[in-house]
Amino acid sequence: MKLRVLSISILIILSLVSVYSENVSLMWTYLENPPGGGASDSKALTFFPNDTIVFAADNYNGVEHALVRELNKNTGSATGREYSSAGNYLYPHDIEINPSTKDIYYAIEDQVTSPRSLRIIKVNSNFNYVTQAIFAPPGTFQVLTRMDIEIDSNGNVYAGGDYNSGPHTNIYLVKFNSSLNLQWNITYDTGSYDYFTSLELDSNDQPIIFGDSNNDYVRKYNKTNGNLIWTKTLSTNVGIYDVKIDSNNNLYGIKASIPNKLYKISGINGSELGVWTYPSLSNLVFFTQMDIDSNYNLIVGGTLNGNFTFAKINTTDMSVMWNFTSPSSAQMTDLQIDSEDNPVAVGTVTPPNSYYAMKLNITQPSPAAAPQQSQSSLGAIFPSMSFISTLVSLIMISSFYLFL
Repeated sequence: MKLRVLSISILIILSLVSVYSENVSLMWTYLENPPGGGASDSKALTFFPNDTIVFAADNYNGVEHALVRELNKNTGSATGREYSSAGNYLYPHDIEINPSTKDIYYAIEDQVTSPRSLRIIKVNSNFNYVTQAIFAPPGTFQVLTRMDIEIDSNGNVYAGGDYNSGPHTNIYLVKFNSSLNLQWNITYDTGSYDYFTSLELDSNDQPIIFGDSNNDYVRKYNKTNGNLIWTKTLSTNVGIYDVKIDSNNNLYGIKASIPNKLYKISGINGSELGVWTYPSLSNLVFFTQMDIDSNYNLIVGGTLNGNFTFAKINTTDMSVMWNFTSPSSAQMTDLQIDSEDNPVAVGTVTPPNSYYAMKLNITQPSPAAAPQQSQSSLGAIFPSMSFISTLVSLIMISSFYLFL
């Protein structure tokens, strides 16, 4: 009887190990050198509800145009559907799709207008132009770090970024309705250099921005009128690069440093919930991009020596589940996860300044399946602490019954 219990426990343990392990493999890559050469760079990506990929890029053909292009989700090939904006010297920074209407919105640094302006262009799901909006903050506008847009549950569009105003750099936040009519705008100036990091919306569609002015800070605004709800200064100048929010209003910020760091911050009141360092990953890459999968785990990404590198972080205990590297000869500029939890990243190959994208396939193997050799998995060697606890408990129970 004791041996039977022990055998059953061992089978349960082996089954859990098999379920825990994930197979990570390269699905496809996309590479194209647009006509005209020059600075043709993939900047950001998003998905239609069916996981078809749309990315925004520079399109250089004597002058700069802002391009949005569709890729097949299964093969990575261009479908032929795209839109290239009229006008010169337009540099895209971010792109979002309204999941209800499938309208595409992309944010552009417009260097044609004086002063430089934020331009948001709207095209429909057939890649036909619909409308656009231009917002010029006071002073001389120049994007220094990032420009983000988000779409709320009612189709309203929020955009955030930073701009030059005399001797200082300030942050702006602006809200448009789905037709790109201006609803309100605010600017933030500490009297010093304020750099924009990221924009997220909480579960109530309230906008939250991250910025850096000596110390990093988080600011939450009222969605109706743009009034400040609260502001929190973080304990150190962490230099957070990218931020994502989960359905429980937990904010995760990543710092590209040695070692790489992840910060967890409450989207309810801005309090700091923890910081984790990853010395085992720091020899791989500076992680600069991040997204959250359907199980609320993080997939972070970056570039090392021209290789796209990814790692999955368990948000229960913030342990590394696996990491994966694939040659790309490109610089990663954005990372998003589709509805099947497969990560897609875009970047730029230089030279010759080409569009580049990569998609990974993540699967759960059957209990009898052997792990794929293409996977470089720290998780297979160092599982999460919560998982180890489960295994230890089962082994202890088995031993207890064995020696009764």
